[in-house]
Amino acid sequence: MKGFSLGLLFWNSGHMVRRRELCRYFMQPCIGLEFWTSVEKCRRCARRNPEHTKSGVKHAGNPITNDYYDSKGLAEYAWSHAVVSDEVYDRIKKYCNFKNSNWSDDCSAAMDIVYSQYREIDIYNIYAPKCLLNQTSPSSAAQAFFENDQEHFRRRIHMFSGYDPCYSSYAEDYFNKQEVQKAFHANISGLLPGKWHVCSDSILNSYNFSVFSVLPIYSKLIKAGLRVWLYSGDADGRVPVIGSRYCVEALGLPTKTQWQPWYLDKQVAGRFVEYQGMSMVTVRGAGHLVPLNKPAEGLTLINTFLRDLGGAGGAINCSSSDSDSFNATVNVSGGARTGRSSSKRALIVARN
Repeated sequence: MKGFSLGLLFWNSGHMVRRRELCRYFMQPCIGLEFWTSVEKCRRCARRNPEHTKSGVKHAGNPITNDYYDSKGLAEYAWSHAVVSDEVYDRIKKYCNFKNSNWSDDCSAAMDIVYSQYREIDIYNIYAPKCLLNQTSPSSAAQAFFENDQEHFRRRIHMFSGYDPCYSSYAEDYFNKQEVQKAFHANISGLLPGKWHVCSDSILNSYNFSVFSVLPIYSKLIKAGLRVWLYSGDADGRVPVIGSRYCVEALGLPTKTQWQPWYLDKQVAGRFVEYQGMSMVTVRGAGHLVPLNKPAEGLTLINTFLRDLGGAGGAINCSSSDSDSFNATVNVSGGARTGRSSSKRALIVARN
């Protein structure tokens, strides 16, 4: 992490380890990671490491924001994107009261059908190809990859604009290498049981802190003057953009700028809507992992946010030249201005 100059305070209510807050801070020469169960504890972490929070920039990653809207959005997205039939969706509407965290047996059965339909496609990007490798273990997945002939490898790599659906298998194989863990100052003794996985069921099953909604926290942050952006890939079936829209609308913020496109290289890169104190941005064609699926769009989005284009609560409307994909200008309330460094407090919510 040498040369990492922008101190970021992260807090997370992610779906894989649900509704917890994460305070992550970077230390040289090591990386520290702490999980907290309250905002106050996360603040204490920040006070202990002030040099890493100077920028005032916060990042909420992978958040399930509100159980009701997120579950409702997941079901509606699956139906509206032709993943499930009308009959299944009718059953969900009949039996599921997502305002109750304890689903009925009929609701659970209906939602099980939704999840079963995602077994043959990638719920995290419904338009991406599925990884066809044997994924019984990270090592066997990597071995199967290297045993494929070169022509098959080339066809698979190019079938989704460079996106490789088997990235998680390669990542697990890589991060379980002893020299890699040593470089990250992780498992230094080499005695930790088991291997590292992208998603850990043991952590998920042992974690018992949960809240139904973190929307009240967002409301407090906005009232405190934080500049908030929420962004979401529109091909994500797991934390879908529909749920994101429901969550933002539930905050009841006055609208400043109507729903409209933003651009990269003269192509529509997504949509945005600006509210008083908050903006919501979508990334066109991106799934759950925006930087993986749409790296240029993701970089433009983050650069724009960090450069404070548009000012407090500002929205993104990027147009870039063919020669410089990230030479962006932003139109705000009919005007345009160039970027500058920001010292304002801000929060960017990555719904992925």
